[in-house]
Amino acid sequence: MTRIMTTHSFDGETYKCYECDKILSESQIEEWRCVFCRYRVSIDAPSLSRRIMRKYAHEVTFNNMILMSDTKFYEIYKVEEKKGIFQFNIKGFGKYKQSSDDWVNCLFEDE
Repeated sequence: MTRIMTTHSFDGETYKCYECDKILSESQIEEWRCVFCRYRVSIDAPSLSRRIMRKYAHEVTFNNMILMSDTKFYEIYKVEEKKGIFQFNIKGFGKYKQSSDDWVNCLFEDE
């Protein structure tokens, strides 16, 4: 069964803030946001075909595209929360649970 890619880093990741138009180092990122403007950081990795962003599970919403371990993106069509555990209903895969403070790799989207 394919699993969600949580807290997974990729070799050769680079980070950019599109709001500041700056390439960022890891020291310029806090909770996957730019330390200068708090805009969400875009992550580029050579092994992926598209840019990603990292969100806490509690920030993931309906229609976000989530990265699975097969390195493909799948749409979330429902998010439910029960006692700090988030359940994502993912088109084509069923339900997955994540703690609210887990990081989830999602397709990058402008805020």
